[in-house]
Amino acid sequence: AQGKGTGVAYCVRTCDGYFFPLGVSTGSAAGDELACASLCPASETRVYTRRIGDDMEVARALRDGKPYAALPAAFTHRNSYKAACSCTGKGPGLATGYSARYDQTLRVGDAVMTAK
Repeated sequence: AQGKGTGVAYCVRTCDGYFFPLGVSTGSAAGDELACASLCPASETRVYTRRIGDDMEVARALRDGKPYAALPAAFTHRNSYKAACSCTGKGPGLATGYSARYDQTLRVGDAVMTAK
């Protein structure tokens, strides 16, 4: 895995390889994985990191260091749609259940808006 702050972290659905950025990786697999799971609770996910400018194929899993390209479902989302594979469990929507509690991009002084 890349060291703290050396790459951008991506949340990846293992069912279809779809990925979206989490921000700069903290280097903490547990923290990044928790943030990813909270953004995509209806699917199994993993966090991968890559340096800016690198292709996603070379991104490495924080958990075990394996490349994204080794994921059996890598890039599957580009060619097919799996109805059972979504972050929300309600179709192709991206994220639900966001919790600022696990947002590692927040800093002292940031404002957070909630439904309340």
